[in-house]
Formats: sequence, C-alpha cells, structure tokens
Amino acid sequence: MSRSTLTAPFATAAKARAAVEALVAAGVPRDAISLTVPAAAAAHEGRFLGRIAVLIVIWSIPGGAVGALLGLALALAGIGPDGSAGTFLQVVSWLIIGHLLAGMWAGYVLLADRAHRELAPGRQSVFVVSVRCSDDAEAKAARRLLNLKVG
Repeated sequence: MSRSTLTAPFATAAKARAAVEALVAAGVPRDAISLTVPAAAAAHEGRFLGRIAVLIVIWSIPGGAVGALLGLALALAGIGPDGSAGTFLQVVSWLIIGHLLAGMWAGYVLLADRAHRELAPGRQSVFVVSVRCSDDAEAKAARRLLNLKVG
C-alpha cells in the first residue's frame, strides 16, 4: 500500500470546486482533499493598484503647477476674463486641467506598459486541488477524475 498526493491546477474556482465534488462523489474523504486559492495574486494586484495611485498623485502635482503657470501666463497676456477674480479663475481652471491631464497620462502610461508581470497577457490565477490517496487504486481513480496524465 503506497500513499501519494496528487495535485491538479484549474483555471477557475468553479472548475476546481467541480473537481472536488467529483472526488467526494467517487468516495474520496473530504478531509483528504484540499483546494488552494491563490492569495498571492490578490496581494500582487493590490501592490500594483497602490503603485498606480502613487504614480498618478506624483505626476498630478507638477501637472497642476504647470497648468497654474500657463493660466497665469495667459491672464498676464490679456487672454481670458479681466480683473483679479478673472485671473484667479483662469489660474485655478488651468491648474485643475493640468492636474487631471498629467495624472491621467501617467496612469495610462503605466496601464499600457506590458513589461510588468501583472499586466502580461494570459496571466491568470491558478486554483490547485490536492488529494491524499491511501492506496494505488484510490490514486488511479483520483487521477482519472482530475484528468491527470500518467508519467
């Protein structure tokens, strides 16, 4: 009697759960089966979202400053509304425009960058079903149910 552990990867949680239910229906004890959910993928995506938020804020600040300078230059050149209230509105308006444009540009550049792992095409989470088999017959049945290749 040989004990072995079989593992099988699944692309979706639904397929992994279906495999677990098929094993249970075939008589494999539920405590001999484990389903591993990829927590590392969620942490990796969280770090990416944190990085993109910081990048957007960092680029928004100088973008707002450049926008404010452009608004002031236009007001001093006589373009736009007259008076101090008009100059204030023009500077604030261009500050907001510069802030938004720089932040959006930075975000789009990071999202379009396909060099990072988190945005690589085809990257997906893998759900792993493991089965502890008590003998060769149980291992053979589990291998058939999990569609594993022998060899």
